[in-house]
Amino acid sequence: MACHIGVNVLFTAAALSGLYRLLPVQLAQHHRLQVLERHIEVLSTRISRLQEGVDRGMDPLQQEALIKERLNRVPPNQIQVRLVDPSTLVADDEKNTPPSWIGQSTQPSVGP
Repeated sequence: MACHIGVNVLFTAAALSGLYRLLPVQLAQHHRLQVLERHIEVLSTRISRLQEGVDRGMDPLQQEALIKERLNRVPPNQIQVRLVDPSTLVADDEKNTPPSWIGQSTQPSVGP
């Protein structure tokens, strides 16, 4: 009977020794897993943003809006309108010309 208890104590000591050795490895792996999960969250957000841009670029209805946005080009059949703060408009001192407003052309118009 004493031999049987001695063997059980030996097995228990071996198991505890193994757990003691594996605990730091498990903690390091757990920490690494948390770091990787944070990276995955960041990359998932980035992928979603990029995928949204790709989807928008592939949509034929959005291509014209993208061209306007990125190249600052306006199709010939449209007029570009810029909204400005009227308090920031100042006449040019050299030419003594009044500031131009939206819809006002600085070039003389040619009659029909």
